Amino acid sequence: QQSIVSQLQYSSGDTFNITCDASRFSGLKTANYFMSMSLWRKVSPQAAFINIASYEPQATLNTTTNAPSQWQVNLSGGEGFSNRNTMKIVVTVVNYQCTDAGLYKCQAIMPSPTTLYETTPVNLTAK
Repeated sequence: QQSIVSQLQYSSGDTFNITCDASRFSGLKTANYFMSMSLWRKVSPQAAFINIASYEPQATLNTTTNAPSQWQVNLSGGEGFSNRNTMKIVVTVVNYQCTDAGLYKCQAIMPSPTTLYETTPVNLTAK
């Protein structure tokens, strides 16, 4: 299982990617496709995780983005029923600030039976 980020500490103004794809999850069952994938963030111990971006390729309204306006969200590879190795969310954090620090995790849902998977949350901090 790969981490969703390349490091845990960033300086103010840094640009980096947060990536959700099959390689970030452990224990995935053998189903060939994801029903949905999403990135979540928690900014304080008292707060709940909030959705930053989600991708549900088979739904009519198949994307949701609640990322800060300067961040770039790229959702790709979800088409068809063999998307396990192609579906991906890449969020490019542009001009990282102290207010962007917090816990980040990816979630994915696979069918038959419907099962939710989560990555281990990573705690991003500012240098």
